[in-house]
Amino acid sequence: PRGCRGQDASRLAGAPDRVNAPGHHVAIYVGGCSLCSDFAVLLRKLVAPAVLDVVPCGSAIQKKLAPQVELRECALDFMLVRSDGGMLKGVDAVREALLLSSWFRRMRPLFMSRMGMFAARIIHLGARRRRARKGCCGKAKATAENQAEKLP
Repeated sequence: PRGCRGQDASRLAGAPDRVNAPGHHVAIYVGGCSLCSDFAVLLRKLVAPAVLDVVPCGSAIQKKLAPQVELRECALDFMLVRSDGGMLKGVDAVREALLLSSWFRRMRPLFMSRMGMFAARIIHLGARRRRARKGCCGKAKATAENQAEKLP
């Protein structure tokens, strides 16, 4: 995926310091999906690394920063692991990740309103349909299902 090839080793080196840091979150995206990868690049530009690590599902850094997230969960949709250990998935995770940006934080009342939540769900549904049409996440889904079958 774009924007993370050369950065994995350097981010992994500082990862233990940030894992339990207060206010630190981990965003996990489907690495094989171009739409997800583009969103990950956008998040890296908007949110400081001290607040949010954006990592591909199943990578070594994901296993170090968020070991509680299983491959079968994160291979299907965008996930956010909060600093308190709580996990969000799908549209709620996207909205929460964007609100970590100082630029989007100013629009929090709009994001949290009924209309903002409705618009976010419509956009997320459209993105999921586009991903399904392109088949870009089919490989990741098949890998997750194969891994799930191997689990006890």
